[in-house]
Amino acid sequence: MALRVQVRSPVSSLKANSARPWGALALLWLVGLYMRLPILIAPPLAGEIAESLSLGSAAVGALTTVPYVVLALSMMLAVRFARRIGMLRALVLALIIVAIGSGARGLTLSAPVLFTASVVMGLGLAVMQVTIPALLRDWTPSHLALGSAVYINGITVGELLGAGGTRPVVLTLAGGSWQLALLLWSLPALAIALLLVRRLRAKAGPPDAGQAPDEAARRPVSLRSSRVWFMGIPLAASVGLFMAANAYMSSILDARGETELLTLA
Repeated sequence: MALRVQVRSPVSSLKANSARPWGALALLWLVGLYMRLPILIAPPLAGEIAESLSLGSAAVGALTTVPYVVLALSMMLAVRFARRIGMLRALVLALIIVAIGSGARGLTLSAPVLFTASVVMGLGLAVMQVTIPALLRDWTPSHLALGSAVYINGITVGELLGAGGTRPVVLTLAGGSWQLALLLWSLPALAIALLLVRRLRAKAGPPDAGQAPDEAARRPVSLRSSRVWFMGIPLAASVGLFMAANAYMSSILDARGETELLTLA
């Protein structure tokens, strides 16, 4: 009886592990693209929104700060929610929630409804934020650095598009209507959610990192760890400065009579 031994070449194994998951990378980039974009489309439209709803400078700035504050305060609840239903399902639902919240801001002329929609949008963004680390391990296990870089690049491009493309492009397409501009910006979230649904169906089967978290993801992060504070404080400070600058940029330029610089800013 002949014994057949199959030996796998180290070179072929290396090639298999080094194959780049282009589909997953594209999805990570798209999710990153929409992570900050719905927040940063408010400052370029702040003048029109303030005029329509008779908002003061503080309220105009709150259009940007409220989603960030909600995102920060609801992060732990978002983690529990995502673990309960699975990371990929949570991401799909989060994108739908963000689209609803962002679109609802363009369907009202009521300030309370506008800020309520901003709170809903912030909750969705919090869930989006916590799902990515687990999905990175699932989608790009051999390319974690590349996956992280692609995702962060998506965030950066989304920030640029939201802050720099809203007035010259989207507001123009909307005929000068800030409400229609907000509605138009909510559509990409639904498109990304549809792409993720296709991946969810393709991955149907036993739970994995995209459906449920692994044991490492279940371990709580200790606030006594010095690394948490060394990394968290500078990150929080930079995000706070960035948020404040974007939130009140429109009001500052308007007070100085330099609203034409808003697009460049």
